[in-house]
Amino acid sequence: MKSPRLGTLLFAVVVASCAPVHPPPEGYVDSCYGGNARNLKDGVLPKLFIKVVAPEERWPELAAVVTEFGQAHGFDVFNGSKNLPHVRMVSVSICDPNGLMILTDERIFRDMAREPDGDVVQTILYQYSPQFDWRPVAESLISHFRQRWPTEIEITWGPEVDGGV
Repeated sequence: MKSPRLGTLLFAVVVASCAPVHPPPEGYVDSCYGGNARNLKDGVLPKLFIKVVAPEERWPELAAVVTEFGQAHGFDVFNGSKNLPHVRMVSVSICDPNGLMILTDERIFRDMAREPDGDVVQTILYQYSPQFDWRPVAESLISHFRQRWPTEIEITWGPEVDGGV
């Protein structure tokens, strides 16, 4: 006769093993995807790209500049930057559950060659809810980078944006 405890234990082990190794921080999915990760995946195109030259030793400074912007505007800020044996990364998400996600992300994997653009790090602004007015945020983000980042920035508007903001 099978023990119900053993079955329950096996079920718990299987369920626990399905969890991601590095789950998102608490509140991330609600704030950055409006509670549903599909909101950002289903045909949402970026509105703005900002590229900066930021060698790895300057990543903490870049993370601070991005974090400062998010906090100054009352957005939720998630800094997932890590230095692990297999990957080093700068990763900061600025989010509003009403439909905005701004992501700064660059990774160097131990076993992979560097990207051809080397020290370029991109910040991307997404609007995943059509009700969210992203344009004032984009203008402010560009201004913030121009004031706070010491090197030139490159601005590219997303494919759906006519003539910028």
